[in-house]
Amino acid sequence: MNSDKVYFYYYFSYDGWYTLSVGSDLQSIDVHTGEIEKIIADCCFAFDFSSDMTHIAYTLNYEVGILDLINGSNIKTNILPGNYEQTGWILYSPSEDIVIFHTLDETGMVKSILLNVHDMSQKIILEFVIESIFPSGWSETENPRYWQVDNKSVFEIDKQTLEQVLIGTATPYP
Repeated sequence: MNSDKVYFYYYFSYDGWYTLSVGSDLQSIDVHTGEIEKIIADCCFAFDFSSDMTHIAYTLNYEVGILDLINGSNIKTNILPGNYEQTGWILYSPSEDIVIFHTLDETGMVKSILLNVHDMSQKIILEFVIESIFPSGWSETENPRYWQVDNKSVFEIDKQTLEQVLIGTATPYP
């Protein structure tokens, strides 16, 4: 991992409404020269670094993209059509082959969308009411995992069949 740059952004949050994005104007500063570089210059994005820190997966407005930090290429595509106001909650898979991101509509419905980073294809894998379910990382086979609030359980979604598989449920400890 290269420690020549520090990344920073300006935090953003909606007042009185849920926020899937994290901020605006992602930038880096070279620790040797102090030079500042704009990486994602706009408001209301969400991002996640690849495990080797060479790529950034991001959502911005109505697009999802993969930015290569080594050669500067930026591959992006429009997010699947739909009635949504926000995009965000994005997670890069450990293999860096897939990304999961989310959209939020004005009624509080969230869609989880799986992105294949090689061909930029997308598919909706889950729909839920905001704050009832939260993304919770990846399984060993890179199926997305979720925490379900009401029954305190963790489940994963098989990325091929879209079957939901219960992983475990929290039980009270006396």
